[in-house]
Amino acid sequence: MPLTNNSDSLVTRNLSVEDALRLGDDTALSFQEMAAPATPPSGSLLTYAKADGKLYAKNGAGTEYDLTAGAGGGEANTASNQGVGGVGVFHSKVGVDLQFKKLNAGSAKVTVSDDVGNNEVDVDLGSVALADLSDVTAKSGTGSTVLMQGSPTLTTPVIADLSSATHSHQNAAGGGTLDAAAIAAGMLDSARLAAKNKTVAKMIYIENPTATDSFPLGYVPDAATCVAVRAQTNTGTVDFNIEKRAKTSPFSAGTDIWTADKQATSAGLEQLSFDSGAVSADRWLQFAASAVSGTPTKLVISLVYTID
Repeated sequence: MPLTNNSDSLVTRNLSVEDALRLGDDTALSFQEMAAPATPPSGSLLTYAKADGKLYAKNGAGTEYDLTAGAGGGEANTASNQGVGGVGVFHSKVGVDLQFKKLNAGSAKVTVSDDVGNNEVDVDLGSVALADLSDVTAKSGTGSTVLMQGSPTLTTPVIADLSSATHSHQNAAGGGTLDAAAIAAGMLDSARLAAKNKTVAKMIYIENPTATDSFPLGYVPDAATCVAVRAQTNTGTVDFNIEKRAKTSPFSAGTDIWTADKQATSAGLEQLSFDSGAVSADRWLQFAASAVSGTPTKLVISLVYTID
C-alpha cells in the first residue's frame, strides 16, 4: 500500500462499509515480500515483509527493525561454568529449565546449610577429630610457638643438634652437661645463681677481745650494700661498729654503718638493717670495738654484703 496523507485520494473498487468494519481483530493482513525500501521521510514509518519471511519496519532515520525478533518464547538461553579450576555447579538445560548441581557435605567434617534470610549457602567446619589430621606432615623449620593438645607427658628428648643454642649444652639426651668453656663465658642464666654469685661474706675471730680492738674485715673493690651482720661471744658482751675507710687511708677512722654501736652477746646478735649500709667502690671494712663487759674470751664477727 503506498503512503497516504490528507492530500492523496484513494480509489476503491467494490469496497462496502461492511468490508471496512471487518478489518478488525480477526482480519489477517497480507504483505508482499520485497527488498528493503528506501528510507521514508522524517516522521514516517514503513512496514514490509522481506524474502526471509519476517516482518520489518524502517523509520525516517533509516533504521530497520525486525518486528518478529523475540517471537516464539524469547531467546534460546543457555548456561555454563566459568573459570579455570574448581568444580562447576551447572548441570544441563532441559527445555526452558536450567538445572544445577547441589552442594553436598562429603562428611561430617564440613557442613553446608541454606541461609534463607541472607540468600546464602553457608559452608563451615563440622566435627574434626585428631585422627582426621593423621596425614599432616611433621613441622620443620623455625618457629616461636608450639601448640599442644591437653596436658601431654613430656619425655626426655634425644637432642641431635644444639649448634644454634646460646648455652653450649652437649649433644646428649636431657641436654647434657655444661662444659668449662660455657661456664667461663657466662652462659648460665639463673636469677638465684646470679644473686648468690653477687653475695660476699667476711668473717673474723678474736680471742680475748678488748675495747680498743680494731681489725680489717676486708677490702671491697666494687660498690656494694651491707645485708647482714652476725656476732657472738662465748660469755659477756662486746660493743662494736663497722667502719668504711678510704682506699688510701686504711688506718684512719671512717664512716660507721650504724649511728649507734651494736652489742655482741653469748646469745648472738643478728643485724639486718643499717643506717649507712651502702659501700662505695674501693673501700676498707674495719671492725672497731668500743666496750667489753663480762670478760669474754672469744668473739666471732660475720659481715655479708652484695655487689651492686
